[in-house]
Amino acid sequence: MLKILDNKYKIQTFFDQVAEILDKEEEDFIERIRFKSTTEFIQQMDKYILYLEQNAFRPTDLKAGRIPIPAEYLKERFAAWHRLPMRSRFQPMAEEIARELTFTYHQEPMGKNTDTAVG
Repeated sequence: MLKILDNKYKIQTFFDQVAEILDKEEEDFIERIRFKSTTEFIQQMDKYILYLEQNAFRPTDLKAGRIPIPAEYLKERFAAWHRLPMRSRFQPMAEEIARELTFTYHQEPMGKNTDTAVG
């Protein structure tokens, strides 16, 4: 059995669930397993994912060096990466923003100037 979030929640592996069904034959447990195989459960999970998608990421205004990055812009960029799972979006999103800042302001996000003046 896996424990997550400071041991507040226990997650049963597939093996744990099958073993419990075979050992205890508890009807309420078996019913929970049955429910998880229904389209209703999938629909509820889809609604929950949509809720998280719209409410879990709450950006705040940031600064990259001297360049302000508004929270609304961060929210837009997060939504633009919707094809990726939520936790997988942050790295490509940050890389995209860094490229855009470098291109737009000719400045690295941490304040390094990218202009190559000769002379």
